[in-house]
Amino acid sequence: MNWQEVPRRAVYLLIGAAFCLAIAIIVWTFSPALAGPGLPMPALVVALASVPVLTIGLLPGIRDLQVEAARSLLRVDTGLVRPQQLRWEHRWRTAVYTAAHQILGFATGLWVVLAVWVLGALAVVIVRGGQAEFIVRLARPSTPLGWVLTAAGAVGVVAGTVGLVLGAGAVMARAASRLLGPTSTDRLAEVTARLHQETEYRRLSRDLHDGVGHALSGISLHATAGARLLRRDPDVAAESFATIEALAGRALGELDQVLALLRDDEPLRQPEPGLDQLETLVDEHRKLGLDVTFEVAELPVGPLLSTTAYRVCSEALHNAAKHGGPGPVTLRVRPEGDHLVITATNPAGTGAPSRRRGRGLVGLDERVALLGGRFEAGAENAQWRLSAHLPRAVGHRG
Repeated sequence: MNWQEVPRRAVYLLIGAAFCLAIAIIVWTFSPALAGPGLPMPALVVALASVPVLTIGLLPGIRDLQVEAARSLLRVDTGLVRPQQLRWEHRWRTAVYTAAHQILGFATGLWVVLAVWVLGALAVVIVRGGQAEFIVRLARPSTPLGWVLTAAGAVGVVAGTVGLVLGAGAVMARAASRLLGPTSTDRLAEVTARLHQETEYRRLSRDLHDGVGHALSGISLHATAGARLLRRDPDVAAESFATIEALAGRALGELDQVLALLRDDEPLRQPEPGLDQLETLVDEHRKLGLDVTFEVAELPVGPLLSTTAYRVCSEALHNAAKHGGPGPVTLRVRPEGDHLVITATNPAGTGAPSRRRGRGLVGLDERVALLGGRFEAGAENAQWRLSAHLPRAVGHRG
């Protein structure tokens, strides 16, 4: 144990003793008017003083004081809670802790006072001679054995005082972690907030992949195509560079949206893309050389469903352009009962299919599952097939 903790814990315990002593003095002052033959004064003082000792912790601000004192004097750095709104569970825990602080502090303070008196009286007797009586008789030793016993007694008093301070401080430090720490409701709220934060971060990760990631992949493909066609077909190369400019602008816009959400100080500057922009998305991939055939049924959908459907189509076309083999790509968006069904097929790429899903497919699976839908993707007979079933009712939620 660090010896520097002794004065810190002593001060902390003496603060509790001071509160308890102040209450006792006030009660002692007004107790004579209530005392009687059948009610002795000491018992009355204890009975009356116990009420404020046990309830002072219910007062506003006491928990804040106890938390700060425990952190600075008891070195309890973690696990203490200062809730913005005190509930009854916080209040009664604080009251129990404050009562223990006062009672244990008063007992420790009383021991310290007695120890100081004994050591001071012993020092006076040794220096000036004579005797002093307080519980035991103190006198100047006259034999070597007496000096040894006196020294051992003095060391014992000091050691006992230090041990009591350290032990009582350790008890209060442990009690602080339990009584001033988080309640079950606090832990549940913390877990809920952390889960919400992780869910939001995962959603932002999906948005970055679906928006900025796809745009950057498109920029890379258009840059490669434009460089190859720059001399052979300048007009087509110019279209590729124009597409790069548009994709870069869109990627910057979506990145700005995500950063605004992370800062949580700005609203979204652009609406999320939806099915109304699907034709533009298909045209961009056609310029990359994809032979895309798509069918989109005209039906009213809400913004959430429209955005999710657009993300599914974007991932399908992106994977077909990046990983698919040569051949036609078919994309269909149509209603089936109470679901909006999206299917996309394209020739599978060469080489063995990977057993590990990429981030885009995993993100789509999570996004669709959150809406109560079903998502599947995999190779079938040299064809890569992606399908998503989205509940149409989702589109009409606030």
